[in-house]
Amino acid sequence: MEIETKRANLAIPSYSIKEDVLPYLNCRLQYRYRSGGSLPNARPERFWFGLFIHGTLERAYRFWKSEAAPPAFPWPCVKRERRGDTPNWADHDIGKFANEVEESLRRQGVRARNRKERDSAYVRIGTAVNALGCHLFPLIDGVEHVEYKVSATRRMPQNGSNAGRESYYELRGVLDALARAVPDMGDNLIRKYVKKDCPDITRNSELILEYKGACRPARGKSLWIQDELQVQAYAWLRKQQSRKLPAAGIVIYVNELSPTPTRGELDKAIRVIPISPQSVDSAIAQIDDVARQI
Repeated sequence: MEIETKRANLAIPSYSIKEDVLPYLNCRLQYRYRSGGSLPNARPERFWFGLFIHGTLERAYRFWKSEAAPPAFPWPCVKRERRGDTPNWADHDIGKFANEVEESLRRQGVRARNRKERDSAYVRIGTAVNALGCHLFPLIDGVEHVEYKVSATRRMPQNGSNAGRESYYELRGVLDALARAVPDMGDNLIRKYVKKDCPDITRNSELILEYKGACRPARGKSLWIQDELQVQAYAWLRKQQSRKLPAAGIVIYVNELSPTPTRGELDKAIRVIPISPQSVDSAIAQIDDVARQI
């Protein structure tokens, strides 16, 4: 009897920038426990908060984009106090969009840790939409695809275990949104920030948008460096998809905004990260090494 030879395993490892690369850099031991065992997320409320912020911003943008004459900002933000309540929401009420996201997350088993966390999230998202909506929404590119899933395959760096043979891994991520650096936007605040940090940016250059439900990390600290690494990696992935490198990334730290943000708060909330072939190559080389270590 002829015994069939076992086929080679053709599956390649797949690593997410947010779920694998950055957690590994932040704490290798905790990453090992989470990826190989059943250790739960150490900060589940941050997981809910991030999904809540992203989802509500997307719904608010989709409404703004769908209207021939969108209502002027600020928009109302009426929070439903308890389940079963039916507030008299206006069509552009941020509270309505937030409630839709909260209910969607609840059906998936994702909830805020407590009422304080939920109340804070409603305040933050109302502030973010009203403080930045008039500047941010006109720059976002497209309405069918607000979030962009991107992935590409790379050659795995060789070490002792794979020396002498080619191996690959998949790198993947989700871009919160893409924008365009349109020059004739008048008094657009975000455009001014981009122009300040990227003075040579050309018309209609692509921008990567990343929303963070957190405060701005201290310059030079690990989270500050990781946020830049994430943007540069997204830029490489986007180039594999569109064949053109984005010009910059804009990270928005939602927790830096107050209901009536000052210029100093806006300076902290909006971070522009210039993108170049050199910065992308450096970031991807670091990620290659993380993939090899994992």
